[in-house]
Formats: sequence, C-alpha cells, structure tokens
Amino acid sequence: MRGVLALNSKSRGLRVIACSALTTAWIAAGRLTAHFGYDLSSWDLCAGALLIKEAGGLVTDLDGSPYVLETRNMLCSNGRVHDEILDILREADAVSFERSTE
Repeated sequence: MRGVLALNSKSRGLRVIACSALTTAWIAAGRLTAHFGYDLSSWDLCAGALLIKEAGGLVTDLDGSPYVLETRNMLCSNGRVHDEILDILREADAVSFERSTE
C-alpha cells in the first residue's frame, strides 16, 4: 500500500488491476504507462515481460535488478518513467515484500 500512496500524489491517476498478464500486455501496446506488483508468479509475468521488452519498455525487479523468471516483485514500464517510479518506490520503502509465516 505504501507504493500506491507514494505514487498517487505524483501521477495523473492510478488503476489497480489484479491481472498482471493484462496490464503487461497493455503496457506493451501503449495503453498503460507502468505496473508494479509483489509476490507474483512467473506464469503471470513471463509472456508480458517479453512483450514489453520487444516493444521497447523495461521490466525489472523492484530493487532495479534485471527481470529473470525467478523475479517475484516487479516493475514494468514503457521505459520513459521507469527510473522515476523506482526512485519513488524506494523513498516510500515499497520495494520488497515478504510473505508472513504466521
């Protein structure tokens, strides 16, 4: 939630869509600017990550490291706003997620 709150005041609008496969396709098509998520599965990301990369966008872990199949927390974007969003998420301490074991 910290990430959403931090980005809310710095963007024209936010959409919360619980389908990473759809949002990654929309980013590749130019319909959305960026999407970030936590604790995602590879089957939700791999096809969309390829589409975004082929369209000239960026896909990374929320810590800024390159996307790999094991990436669980990710930011994908059209590439033009990627670093700015990463900076906002870092400032808000919203770049990691750990599942509770309780």
